[in-house]
Parts: sequence; structure tokens; C-alpha cells
Amino acid sequence: MKKCPSCNGFGFIVPLFNPIKIDCEACAGAGELDMELAWLGYGEEMRKWRLDKGLTLREASRRYELDPSNLSKMERGLIKPRCYYEVH
Repeated sequence: MKKCPSCNGFGFIVPLFNPIKIDCEACAGAGELDMELAWLGYGEEMRKWRLDKGLTLREASRRYELDPSNLSKMERGLIKPRCYYEVH
């Protein structure tokens, strides 16, 4: 099991303008992801790697031949990442 990146392992989110707890949709309130949904955390790792290399979103998308909006969605866990970055 892997900690859910959407709720940071808490199992719920608190909307900014409405202070009530809502079960996280990604992990269904469990706080952890089963292996089938573990890819949701990969985007966070991809973004960290990109920032550590000093690449902007546009530079990284050009280098890895990805659409910048899709790369952004991958990093935010909205779509499944095509692959990990290759570390050179």
C-alpha cells in the first residue's frame, strides 16, 4: 500500500470555503492506495525530479515530447503517467 497523494494519507479533504471533512475520492477514505491506483503518487515524484533538475514544465515537456498540459495533469495525478522520466 502507498500513502494517497490526494489526501496526504489522512483519508479526507477539507474544502477551503466549507470546513467539513469529505472522504477522499482517490482512496475512498482509506488514506492509502492499493497497487492498482499507486500510479497516483508517481506524478509527485516526477514533479520533484523535474524541479530538482531545474526544468520548467515547458522545458521538460519539450525534452520528453509531451504536451505541457498533459505533463501538468500527470504531475497532479489527474491522468496516468506515460512513464517515468529517464534520469540522464
